[in-house]
Amino acid sequence: MVLGTEHACRRPRASHESVPRKKDQEGTDQDLNAYLRDGGIEARPSGFEWFIQLPLGFSTGNQLDEHLNQEIMKRDWEPRYPTDTLQAMTAILRPLYEGPGSKTTAE
Repeated sequence: MVLGTEHACRRPRASHESVPRKKDQEGTDQDLNAYLRDGGIEARPSGFEWFIQLPLGFSTGNQLDEHLNQEIMKRDWEPRYPTDTLQAMTAILRPLYEGPGSKTTAE
């Protein structure tokens, strides 16, 4: 796994969602879980909002997203399949979470 559970958390999704929104979310969950399975990653339980801990040096999710996109472009990767995406994300994220000063190595 790229991050491991020590860098992720979840909370129950709000139960007051409208029926159309709930059905949209169910479809999104199914599609995402199919993509994860195709990449060799266990499906996520539905009904939750999922979060990851930001690596040191990042104060927003947008910063991390921008960094990921820049790294993919810099390396001229074109992940076409879920397994390609897993390899790309592992190569980019592992040093951020396991590098010097990271919360994983500092504990």
